[in-house]
Amino acid sequence: MHCSVFSLHFASKIMSRAILKTAFVFVFAAIIIPTLLIGQEQADSKTKNYYGILDAKLRVFRFVVSVAEDNSSATLKSLDEGQQVFKLEDFSIGDKMSFKLKRTVAEYSGSFNKDKNQFVGKWKQGGNELDLNFLLVEKTPDENTTEIWEGEINTGVQKLKLRFKLFDEKSKYPVVMDSVTQRVGGFTGTTQNAEGKMFFSIPALRGKLTAILSEDKKTLKGTWNQGIDFPIELKKVSAAEAQKKLEPPKRPQTPKAPFPYESEEVEIENKSAKLTLAATLTMPITDEKSPCVVLISGSGAQDRDETLLDHKPFLVIADFLTRRGIAVLRFDDRGTAKSTGDHSTATSADFATDVSAIVDFLKTHKKIASDQIGLCGHSEGGLIAPMVAASRNDIAFLIMLAGPGVNGEKILQNQIGLILAASGEKPEAIAEAKFVQRKMIELVKKAKDDAEITQERIEMVVDEFLKKYPDNKNERDALITNVGAGIARLKSPWMKYFFSYEPSTSLMKTECPVLVLNGAKDTQVDPKLNIPAIKSVFESAKKTNFEVVEYPNLNHLFQVCKTGAPAEYNLIEETFSEEVLKKMAQWIDANAR
Repeated sequence: MHCSVFSLHFASKIMSRAILKTAFVFVFAAIIIPTLLIGQEQADSKTKNYYGILDAKLRVFRFVVSVAEDNSSATLKSLDEGQQVFKLEDFSIGDKMSFKLKRTVAEYSGSFNKDKNQFVGKWKQGGNELDLNFLLVEKTPDENTTEIWEGEINTGVQKLKLRFKLFDEKSKYPVVMDSVTQRVGGFTGTTQNAEGKMFFSIPALRGKLTAILSEDKKTLKGTWNQGIDFPIELKKVSAAEAQKKLEPPKRPQTPKAPFPYESEEVEIENKSAKLTLAATLTMPITDEKSPCVVLISGSGAQDRDETLLDHKPFLVIADFLTRRGIAVLRFDDRGTAKSTGDHSTATSADFATDVSAIVDFLKTHKKIASDQIGLCGHSEGGLIAPMVAASRNDIAFLIMLAGPGVNGEKILQNQIGLILAASGEKPEAIAEAKFVQRKMIELVKKAKDDAEITQERIEMVVDEFLKKYPDNKNERDALITNVGAGIARLKSPWMKYFFSYEPSTSLMKTECPVLVLNGAKDTQVDPKLNIPAIKSVFESAKKTNFEVVEYPNLNHLFQVCKTGAPAEYNLIEETFSEEVLKKMAQWIDANAR
C-alpha cells in the first residue's frame, strides 16, 4: 500500500510478515501513496540524468534524478519501485545538488567531485543517514544480472508477481527480490544451491524460496514462505522482458472531460500559517448561488483528488455532487503538489486552520451561498472537520467519512490486529505484531523528548520481544532496523498529536447537522470502535440533528470489498460506492439548502 521512496511498510498478505516485524501498520487513513508521484514517463532527452544506488542493507534502491535543461526543476525515478517518478521539492543544483521529498520526510545533499561527473553526498530519512552518490550518465546502467526469475503466487486476496534477480559471486548481494505487482522491490538476500535445489533467503521479509530447477534449467518449481507456504513456479526471463511495464489498473469511475459545470482554479491564503493552498472549485452552471462542500483528505500529504493507487476518490465525489447542483472545493494539502507550506511538521490542528481559511474564502465568493457551506472529511479529515465546525458558528453541515470517535492510540492498537486478520495472518503472528507495536508506543510516550529515544532503547524493545518470542532471534538486526524506522514515524509531531487528541472535544461542540458514514469492513477506522463513541458524544450533548449509516460490504475507501484488507484497494475497480454518493447528495440537499 505504501509505495513511497525508501519505505519499509507494505500492506498485503504476502508482505504482512514484514509488517509483523515492523509493527508498522500506522496507516490511519489509507491514503498514503505519495501525491508527489507524477507518472512513469521517461525522462526528456534534454534533461541531464544522474544515477545513484542507495544501500539500505535490507534493501537497495536505484534512483535516477532527471534535471530540467534550465536546472529549475527535477524528478526522481525509483527503478525498484515500479519506475515511479516523484517530483523533487526545494531542488537546487550547481557545485552542490540538494532536494527534498517532503511526503516521505526525506532529503539529499551532495557536492560535485573534482572530476565534475558525480555528486557525493548523504540521503537522510527517518533518523537514518546513508551514503548516496549520483553519477552523470547518458543512459541508465544495466544491472548486470546473471539470471532473472519471475512467477506468481496466489495469496487468496490477490495474485502477486514476484521477481528474483541473481548476480555473480562478486556482488555484495547475490539475490535481489521485487514484488512486481505491488511496485516494491530491491529486497536483498542470499542464495544457496544443494542437491538440485535452490534456496533464496530475503531477511527483510522473513521470506524464503525453496525450489527445484527443471532439467532444461528454464523453470524453478517450489514454495515461497513468509510464515505461510505459497506454491510458485518461476520462469527464467530476459532483462528486456523484466523491464516491461505493468498495464495500469482500470478505474472506470474516474471522470473525463467535457464536464457540464464550471471549474475554477483558485489559490487561498492561510495568513496565520503564511502559506497558500491550491484548489479546484467546481460549480453548477446557474444564476443562483450554490451550496458548497469542502473535501478534507485523510492522513498523509494528499493532492486535491486524494489520489491512491490510481483511484481519485475526491475527483469522483466532486464530479457526482457538482452534477447535482452542489459546488465542491477540493485542495492540495499544505506542502503538497501546488500548495506551499511544510506538511511534515504540521498536526491536525494546523490542518484545521487551512480548512478555516478555505471557508473564509468561500464566504466571499460570488457564486457560493455563504450560509450553505459545509465540510466533508475522510478518515483524519473526519477528525479535522468537527474541529473547524466547533471553532466557528457558520458551518452549515458536516459529513464524516470513516471519521474517528476515539483517540489515535486506540485506533492504532485496534487497527493492526484487524488488518493482519483480514490479510489472513494467524493469531500468534498477530500477537507478535501487537506486542512490538505496544512496546514502541510505550517507548515514545515515556520519553521526555526525542533525545531519550536512543538506539540502545530501540534495541531494548527488540530484545524484550525476542525474550518473549525467541524463534525470531536470527532476525535481530532486521528487527532493529525496522523498529527504528517505525519509531521515527511514531515520534513525528503529527503522530504525537494524533495519539492524544480526543475527537469528543470538538464533536461535543458541533451544532450543525452531521452525517456519519462508515463501511462495516473498514479495518483502519473500525466502525465497531468508533461509531459507538461518536453516538455517545452526540447523545450526551442531547444532539438530535445527526444520522449514522453503516454499509455492510464497504471498506475504508468506501469500495465494495471481500475482506476489507488494504491489499484489496488496488484490485477493486470501483473507486467510491455510488450508493454512498447518492446518500451524500440527498443529505446535503435536505440539510444545506
